[in-house]
Parts: sequence; structure tokens; C-alpha cells
Amino acid sequence: MFSLRRCWIRFEGDDQDLPDGTALGCGVTAIDLKDAIELINRLLFDGMAASISEIVEDVDVSTFDEGHLLPNLGDVKRRGIWLPAR
Repeated sequence: MFSLRRCWIRFEGDDQDLPDGTALGCGVTAIDLKDAIELINRLLFDGMAASISEIVEDVDVSTFDEGHLLPNLGDVKRRGIWLPAR
């Protein structure tokens, strides 16, 4: 059995060039960092490599903004992208 890790990833580029809902970043739960990046590239960037500016591994989602981010999260306990919620 393996444990999943939550990552918060921010991207380089202008907001209008990023996938919808990712201007502040993207939340993903994955097996490891490589898996997280593969999920993001496949599901958000149509198979292209995302230009990543920052990665926070094992992010504590309880510290997220209560007014915007927390109410919009998907399931952070399952493997996959949870912000933008899918």
C-alpha cells in the first residue's frame, strides 16, 4: 500500500494563457511528485508540459483561504486534481 501526497503547484505565464481556474495554482493528490506532474500535464495541459514556477509538497489545505479556495476544493483524499475541482 502506498500513501498519497497533496501538492500545490503554481505555473509560469499570464493568467489568460493558463487553464481555467489555475491562476492561483493547482491542487493535486498523487502517488509522488512525478505522478502529480503527469496528472497535471495530461488533464490540464492537454498532454503538453506545464511551465511550473513553484511546487509545495504535502500542502496543508486547512491553511487555504476560507472565502475562495476552501469552498472550491474537490476531494483532496483521492488521487487526482482537486483544484480546479474536477
